[in-house]
Amino acid sequence: MARLLDAAEQALEEGAWDAMSVSALAKRAQSSVGAFYARFEDKDALLQLLHERFVDESMKTAEETLDPKRWAAASLADVVKIVVTFMTAETFAHVGLHREIIRRNSVDPRFRERSAKAAAHTTKRIARLLAERRSEIVVDDVDRAADMAHRILFSVLDQQVQFSDRAPGLVTMSCERLATEIQRAMLGYLGHRPRATKRK
Repeated sequence: MARLLDAAEQALEEGAWDAMSVSALAKRAQSSVGAFYARFEDKDALLQLLHERFVDESMKTAEETLDPKRWAAASLADVVKIVVTFMTAETFAHVGLHREIIRRNSVDPRFRERSAKAAAHTTKRIARLLAERRSEIVVDDVDRAADMAHRILFSVLDQQVQFSDRAPGLVTMSCERLATEIQRAMLGYLGHRPRATKRK
């Protein structure tokens, strides 16, 4: 099962899901067509389970990464920089999987439900971090601020996925440059007020 899921995820980085055959997926997983159909009704069932695994892992990562204890001494700018850099790099590394999720979100309510669940889970944790840094932001509604910060990040990353083979606008950006510009957009929206530095 794990090998088939891994094979499907790897295959998505190389081509469109609809063009993949069950036999090719089974071969990539060092399995057989019979073993595939013993576990899955069809390719869609495999993709559904792959998305479930992705969402579970994303929620676990958000739980660990956005744990307030981990950021106790960090400024808002530090939190935004590290989280955005991590998420941007992860997206660039798995463009194929993200592209298929975006496509399925638009047509499959099961995908939308799982994706919305993961987004809400992450946004709640962002709100918790913002609440602890109220003195560093101008936006007065923490939940709304967290929701918009999440939308800024993932809207830009989703666009990057959809236009991964060309610039969606005037400028082509590297992973690092895009992460830097997302950080600026998020901190600008939040009305970031840097922490006062202590005089010696």
